[in-house]
Amino acid sequence: MITVNKQAGAKTSSAINESIASFHRLTAKEKAAIHQQRLRIIPARLGETLTAFLERAGSDWDKESCAIANNLETGVKLKKGQLIKVVISEPF
Repeated sequence: MITVNKQAGAKTSSAINESIASFHRLTAKEKAAIHQQRLRIIPARLGETLTAFLERAGSDWDKESCAIANNLETGVKLKKGQLIKVVISEPF
């Protein structure tokens, strides 16, 4: 790690050393707690509403966000196989 500070001193040095000392290998529990949001494309079922689709897909989006991202109206009935973009929270 490289740091640059015009006013280097004991206080700054201490903070830098504390920061460096905080680095460690993640434990299994820490790794399991990390999630990321991923964009996924999922086919719809015939006549499915956005609300039902988002629930089935486990999406983090509300129907308004999904409609905007997919250029759809919120009350639309989806077509079988219609590909819909959603955001899903997944383990890292």
